Amino acid sequence: MNGNNIDLLKFATHSKTFYCLDNIFSYGYLPNITNSARVSKLSATIIDHIYVDDKASIIHQNNITDMSDHV
Repeated sequence: MNGNNIDLLKFATHSKTFYCLDNIFSYGYLPNITNSARVSKLSATIIDHIYVDDKASIIHQNNITDMSDHV
C-alpha cells in the first residue's frame, strides 16, 4: 500500500483496509465505487471512495478510458 491510500481491493489481505471497511459497514454505509478506476497490466485499485447509506438512490456510471490522470 502506498502512502495513505486505502485500496478497497486489498480488504482481505491488508488489516487496516479491513478494519476501515468494517467500521464504515458498522454505521450502515456501503461503498458506491466497487469497480477499479485505475487498471494496468500489472495492477488494479479502488482508491476513490464514496460511501452511501441508500444504494438504491444512486445512479451508477462507469467511464472506461485509456486516458491517464498523469501528464
